[in-house]
Amino acid sequence: MGDTSDDTYDAFMGVCDQFKLGDLVTESPNPISANLSYECEEGLDKGLSTLQAVDRAAFEAMLKLPCINDGTIEQLARDVHDTITAGRKVFMVGCGATGRLSLSLEVFAREGLVEPEYHDSFRGFM
Repeated sequence: MGDTSDDTYDAFMGVCDQFKLGDLVTESPNPISANLSYECEEGLDKGLSTLQAVDRAAFEAMLKLPCINDGTIEQLARDVHDTITAGRKVFMVGCGATGRLSLSLEVFAREGLVEPEYHDSFRGFM
């Protein structure tokens, strides 16, 4: 007979420390949206307003990054352009939110973010 749920639990608890990533900011609750589910119960417009506040805060934080004004992003764009116009592929990999982003970017490329001849040039992995 197979393992019981107690056996499976005990086995996992024996190795679970190997899977702890620590205190990652990306895995922490956002204080702006901590009560989002309750706000949505009050009205979807209130929940949407909260999500927009999160987006605004993220955008404002992004504008403070050094790479915004030091040419890094422009160089990355040139490198991606040179890669796909040479017939090569761009591979994007991530875990969690960045993994979802990499998959989304692949879909966006296929759906028209880039010219049709480059639709197949992007691969996202999670």
